[in-house]
Amino acid sequence: MPRRRGKPPHVDGRGAPSTRPKLTRSRTHPPTWQPSEAIESAIEEFKSQGVDLTGIYTGTGLQSHAVFTLSSQLLAHIDKKDVVSVGLSLESLLDEVEKEDEEVATAVLLAAETMHAFAPGVVALQGPSATTTCAAFLAVFAKLLRLSNTLREAFRGSPEADNVRAVRSLLAHEDTLVRCGALAVAGSLAVQDEAGKTIVMSMDPHEHIVGVLEATRGSDGDTFGRGVEAATALIVPLASADDTTQPSSSAFANARKLAQSGVSAALVESLRVLWNEAEEDNENANEIGNKRVATVTCQLCTGIKLLAANDEICKELVQELTLLDLLFVVLKSSLADDVSTGVMASAMALLRQMMASDHVKHALHTAAFISIASNNLQMYIDETYAPAADPGNKVLEHTLGAVSALCLRNPEAAESVVDSGCAQLTISAMQVAIDRKDAETTGAPAPPVGKPLRQGCMAVRNIASRSPHVREVLRSYEAVRVIENCKVAAKSACTDVGDAAIRDVTN
Repeated sequence: MPRRRGKPPHVDGRGAPSTRPKLTRSRTHPPTWQPSEAIESAIEEFKSQGVDLTGIYTGTGLQSHAVFTLSSQLLAHIDKKDVVSVGLSLESLLDEVEKEDEEVATAVLLAAETMHAFAPGVVALQGPSATTTCAAFLAVFAKLLRLSNTLREAFRGSPEADNVRAVRSLLAHEDTLVRCGALAVAGSLAVQDEAGKTIVMSMDPHEHIVGVLEATRGSDGDTFGRGVEAATALIVPLASADDTTQPSSSAFANARKLAQSGVSAALVESLRVLWNEAEEDNENANEIGNKRVATVTCQLCTGIKLLAANDEICKELVQELTLLDLLFVVLKSSLADDVSTGVMASAMALLRQMMASDHVKHALHTAAFISIASNNLQMYIDETYAPAADPGNKVLEHTLGAVSALCLRNPEAAESVVDSGCAQLTISAMQVAIDRKDAETTGAPAPPVGKPLRQGCMAVRNIASRSPHVREVLRSYEAVRVIENCKVAAKSACTDVGDAAIRDVTN
């Protein structure tokens, strides 16, 4: 590792430079060391002065590193337009990158200038005989671009923005799988990067998302799944406020534009086709088929949830696209009973998001929803429930969040939640979550409880706030004691909402 003058180079996970303390210079002549010993000594000195070495390649022999070598080979094969060798190099390169620590892989890839291989590679992989390799090429770059914001900047800053133009051209490719790969690359460009989101939104992504969903809908299971995966790989970063370096985000505006341009309708239609096929094939269902349906369902629900950005869009989802009926089919299915698949969590998260709209709450079949929520809570309370089945407590979080949303400014629903016993199950589930956290062992850590307990406190408050006559019932369930326990178990998440809930329950 060559000696550098001045401050050591540093690239964090977002590609931003960080301030370094001034390094002291030794006045004595350094001893003669081997490169590895010199690096170890330098690392220790930097660390002793508080220098953050995250993102810096600290190994030796960069030129002989496997990723560097494979990247160079890839560029050589692209220059020769050797499609077969490009495919083999891609497989080896991806295997090697996945072995590496993320920061090390990023630094090596930057040194290898792998990003400059994209536009020439796209040119070299044109023609019907190269479509499979081209799709694999795009899949590799989609993964590489997610490693670091610095890589994304290098990609879109290629000479005369050749890479960006190449992505734009591939989005209109005649081969569907190549178009899927282009969607994934575009999505990776937008991850945690407002500049990337802006560039991708200029490509009219709604047309390409809808086109891929329509082209793959109803195809064989793998093709259908790849189309949905590619579409949601682009929707999620465009509609997520994930760039924390910027004071504001375009995510909400992006979500609204995508939804209004037909993307939400295309996602709902894909979900409907998926479940119509699943019901028709119910008798021949197998584990592989069920996993595929579960995976695609989760992706579609996540995409729709991000686009349900305002009351107008939610109203369209209910009135014109009849999404509520379809969601209840999903929520009542045997597939949703297996919480390890995430189907229940994803579908309940989507329903919870939509219930922020008063129109959706009034269109909802309240009794049917309460029945599903009560079943989820009872399952969680049951002694045979295995926390590992829902490692993030997502089913509990979104169920309590949906109950909270239902009861907000809705006293009739709040009374139904109490009369049905769902309110008592809500309070019991909150205490069970606390008990499991307290019983946590080193070998089997309990799932996180902050978010679900916060939603539980909000649910209790919304049940009580506009229904004074149910407050005594809530107190009989020891709601106040349980909420105080929540404030201890998850202080930062529950103190404010817990105090508000206790105030409403005791007034």
